[in-house]
Order: sequence, then structure tokens, then C-alpha cells
Amino acid sequence: MPESFQRPTAEEFHTTEVQGLFIKYQPVVRSYVLSMTPDFAMAVDVMQETFLVVSRKAASFVIGTSFPAWVKTIARFKTLEAIRASGRQHEAVIDALRAEAFEFPGDVDRRPGSRPDFKRRSVLGGQ
Repeated sequence: MPESFQRPTAEEFHTTEVQGLFIKYQPVVRSYVLSMTPDFAMAVDVMQETFLVVSRKAASFVIGTSFPAWVKTIARFKTLEAIRASGRQHEAVIDALRAEAFEFPGDVDRRPGSRPDFKRRSVLGGQ
């Protein structure tokens, strides 16, 4: 064994384990971030920032407790921080979505007892 090789410390091993959990739950975290911001580029930045915080604060996470809850809390604060830093860009996205009128073939509610002449209204406040 070369002299330059050193075994990882318990803290380094723990950090690596927590980083592995982040990779495992990355799709869940990304979905959570995207639920708060429609900006994919911002979501990528938030994911990177979240990973850095997870790596820095890995020692505070107790293995065996809820990793998704812990990492989503970090992601939530990082997303809110990114939204604040971006200013009013998100309002422009929402306004653009409101301005577009989408009509899909399945927009009519066909459940029993519903009135087929009424179309569902858009969540964004459209017609």
C-alpha cells in the first residue's frame, strides 16, 4: 500500500454516504424544486447549491432519519433564495402563461352529472 493512501475518516465516510443519498433522491428533489419554480435553468442552479449545502452540512444529518424531509428543507430555502435574487422574472413567466389560450380535446368534463357545455377553467385564471 503506497504511503500517500490514507483511509477516509469517519466524517468523510459519513459525508460520502449522505452525498449518495442525495444522488438517490435527486429526482424527488428536482421535482420538488420544479414545483416551486417554472425556470429549468434556475432549478439546475438550485440543485447544485443544494448539493453543496448537503455536502457541507452532512455531519448534521443522522443516518436512518428522513433524508427526503431534510434535503427538501434545504432545497426549499435555496429555491426561495434564488427566486428572491431573480426579482420579478417569475411574474413575467406566469403572465406569459396566462396570455396563451390553450384548448385541448380533453378540456370538457365528461363525468356523470357534470354539464358538458361548461369547460374547465385554467388554474392560471384563463377562460
